[in-house]
Amino acid sequence: MSGLIILTGCILIFISSVDARQAGQARRIGILWGGMPVQVQHFQEAFAQGLRRFGYSVGQNMIIENRYGEGKSQRLVALAAELADLTPEAIVASGTPAALAVKNTTNTIPIVFVNVGDPVNSGLVKTLARPGGNATGLSLRAPELSAKRLELLTDYVRGISNVAVLTNATNDSHKHNIGELQRVAKTLKVGLQPIEVEGPDEFERAFAEMTRERANALMVLPDAMFFSRRSRIIQLAVSARLPVMYTHRGYVEAGGLMAYGPNEVNFYGRAAIYVDRILRGAKPAELPVERPLRLELIINLKAAREVGLAVPPEVLQHANEILK
Repeated sequence: MSGLIILTGCILIFISSVDARQAGQARRIGILWGGMPVQVQHFQEAFAQGLRRFGYSVGQNMIIENRYGEGKSQRLVALAAELADLTPEAIVASGTPAALAVKNTTNTIPIVFVNVGDPVNSGLVKTLARPGGNATGLSLRAPELSAKRLELLTDYVRGISNVAVLTNATNDSHKHNIGELQRVAKTLKVGLQPIEVEGPDEFERAFAEMTRERANALMVLPDAMFFSRRSRIIQLAVSARLPVMYTHRGYVEAGGLMAYGPNEVNFYGRAAIYVDRILRGAKPAELPVERPLRLELIINLKAAREVGLAVPPEVLQHANEILK
């Protein structure tokens, strides 16, 4: 009988806490997106769905202030300051440039970053296990994942000798990615051509440089600007007949050849867990950074035909999903 009383009491405490949260003043958080509104809708939906699991309803007991960099890294600093001035209870930052912009703006407002490549080397946290500051969140494991993508690209596309790497000069995490890629490229005995851009207006110049350098494959590093302009990058890659390894399924669904990495939509649902814990009083400094455990290989056969690539059957057997 006493066990039943304790259980009933716990249930009542849980229900009353949810009811109090719903009846009380709405919580306010900010989100800084690197891309454009139309391009992050599925991420926003996943995040809102994650919040609903904890009793938060956007527009009712949860107010979200969204700001969009629209693929222009130089806008992020001003937008981060704008969000900080609203004094939200937490700020979610999508991508390394956005996370650094918020981190450099405030050392008091809790930050939950998502899709950050290397939070330690980027200076966002001290360690993954104990972040130690006002930021924590979800990391893409970018340097080691980039190395794995290069290995898969050279395994799956025969005859590759010179790989171009599209990098964003304003994304600090790309420097660490390139260092790891150069190490692996030596082992694989392939050339590596890092090609930097600072904005979308430099894409044509970058692909012309790839042609001059005789690149016969391309890797695109994880970056909000690149993702927000993915259709243009894919078009240029097809025109140059370059097989490309991308970072996640959003590129392949837009017509890209292949991608290897985590399902990033799931990241935003899990970001809601961090936000809820912070709103309940947890300190970012003590919340370990999460890294993806499940990775997926997605291949687009139509894109393969467009660049004249025959994908071997043994490669298709390794794919988690094949788009035709």
